[in-house]
Amino acid sequence: MNLDVALSLAELAKLNLAGRSAVVIDVLRATTTITAALVSGAAAVIPCARLKGCRAMRMIEPNLLLGGERGGRRPADFNLGNSPREYTAERIAGRRIAFSTTNGTRALAGCHDAKTVWLAAFTNRAAVAEILLRNKRDTILVCAGKLRLSNLEDTACAGAIVDSLLAADVTLTDRARVAWSVYDQHRGDITAMLRESDHGRTLVDLGLGADIDLCANLDSCPTVGRYLDGEIATINKIV
Repeated sequence: MNLDVALSLAELAKLNLAGRSAVVIDVLRATTTITAALVSGAAAVIPCARLKGCRAMRMIEPNLLLGGERGGRRPADFNLGNSPREYTAERIAGRRIAFSTTNGTRALAGCHDAKTVWLAAFTNRAAVAEILLRNKRDTILVCAGKLRLSNLEDTACAGAIVDSLLAADVTLTDRARVAWSVYDQHRGDITAMLRESDHGRTLVDLGLGADIDLCANLDSCPTVGRYLDGEIATINKIV
C-alpha cells in the first residue's frame, strides 16, 4: 500500500485520487465533531460547502438539523455549532444533519474522485488505521488545513495515522514522512500542540478551549464515518 499526504487543499488539487482511498482530516474541529455525531447516533451528516446549502436542504427536509460554523461560531439560525460537545445523543440521535464549516466540508468536496472517502481525527486514529490495513488500497491522507494552506494540527494527525501503519507493508511519500515527523515531535502532549496551534489559540480566545481536550483524546473512539453519495454515515463493511 502506498501512503501519501496532501498537506493542504492547494496540494490536494495537484494529486490524482482516482482508484485510491482518501482520508479527510480536520481536527479542529469538523472531522472530530462529525465523528462525535455518528457516535451519538446521528442518522447521517450531509456536508455542504456553503451555509446557504444547508438552509436550502432544510426547505426540502424540514426535520433536518443544521450544524456548522463560520469564524468558529454557530450561525444564528443553525441548531448546532461545530463543537463536539454539542452533539449529544439527546439532541441528535436518529436525526439527519446538514453541516458546513470553513475548511472541513470543502476538503470532502475535493475528494470526489476517490474510490472511498473516510473521516479521521485524533479520536478515531486507530480505527482509521485498521480500516486502511484491511483495505490495502493506496491512500491519500487529506489535511483540510486552513484557507487552502497547511496547518499544524491536521499535519500532525496525518502523521499519527502514518505512525500506526509503520509496522505494515506501506510505502511512504516524502509528504507522509514530513507528517510523521511533525507527529513524532508532538506525540508526548497532543493537547499542548493543539492549544499552541494558530487555530487552537483562536478557539481559546473564543471561549471554546474545552473543545481542544476532546479533539486531543487519542484513540478514544472506534467509529469511522464514510462519505458516500453526498452523506456521511457509519459503515461497517470495508470496501
